[in-house]
Amino acid sequence: MLEPLLILTRLIAGEDIRWRYCQSLSNLMPAMEILDEVTIIDNTSEPEVVAEIKRSQISFCREEIPTWARGALKLYLC
Repeated sequence: MLEPLLILTRLIAGEDIRWRYCQSLSNLMPAMEILDEVTIIDNTSEPEVVAEIKRSQISFCREEIPTWARGALKLYLC
């Protein structure tokens, strides 16, 4: 006989989600400036690598860049 599975969820207020989203984007560019390697992943649906940057050089970039990532990548794209 299978034991019942208890799943606990935590509800996060919409304004907290929006604040975290904005904070994450504002922290992205400063973080990219000090890291040797950066992988940007879009998880809007299925996770997909948007770009990879190594030693301040772009080593991979998908053709379609999400709007939210364009600002952070503008220094690396032609």
